[in-house]
Amino acid sequence: MVEEDYQKRIDVSKKKSDEARSEATSDAEMDLLQQELEEEFQRELITNEISDLENQRASVEERREILRKLEQDEMRAQCYELHRISIFIFICFVDEAVGDSGFFCAGAIDVKFLTSLV
Repeated sequence: MVEEDYQKRIDVSKKKSDEARSEATSDAEMDLLQQELEEEFQRELITNEISDLENQRASVEERREILRKLEQDEMRAQCYELHRISIFIFICFVDEAVGDSGFFCAGAIDVKFLTSLV
């Protein structure tokens, strides 16, 4: 009977030893899994930051393009206005040069008048 008790104690001790080893292995595996999870989380954060930066870059490029088009439109409008002013000055110049006679006379041009229009 004593032998059986010792054998039971040995078996219980082996079982506890196996369980302890199993827990130690599980702890090491859990640590490894935790580390992998943290690394994956960091990669995901970096990926999200890169995506956000790319979206911001695209937005800035769109705004630059809009601004460039607005500046072009403004320049076209200014050129158009200058063209209209030039035509107006030309008409005034011809009207002044022709006068009542109906003929173009270069001597009848008033330089002060022309410069006042500009």
